[in-house]
Amino acid sequence: MKKLAQRTLEKFLNAWQKEDYFAMFKHSQITWSHSRSKHAIEALFGGRKLESYEIIAVARGGDALLKFSCHLKLAGREPVNFIANVIRETGPYQPNETAGRCGVNPLTLLKPVESEVH
Repeated sequence: MKKLAQRTLEKFLNAWQKEDYFAMFKHSQITWSHSRSKHAIEALFGGRKLESYEIIAVARGGDALLKFSCHLKLAGREPVNFIANVIRETGPYQPNETAGRCGVNPLTLLKPVESEVH
């Protein structure tokens, strides 16, 4: 699951760099996106230009959850640490470590953290 989750996060972050909100929405967690439109993600991330990112570490947060420590550089700001949660689900509120698709919980990329995952 780790490689799949990391690829999903990278696709989300690359889409953010391109301001491709449709792609960001596509790579979001099913539970978050199932009752929202792609405009919801634009409302959250529009005006927050991602210049660069680095994935630093990963830790298991549960059976179907991985937490990725990331350094993100937003336009006009110093780089900051974020913990991005990537969850594998078969449907809304249905986490599954071996089936379904991985998705980024976009809300986890809105609040910087002080430290990395261990």
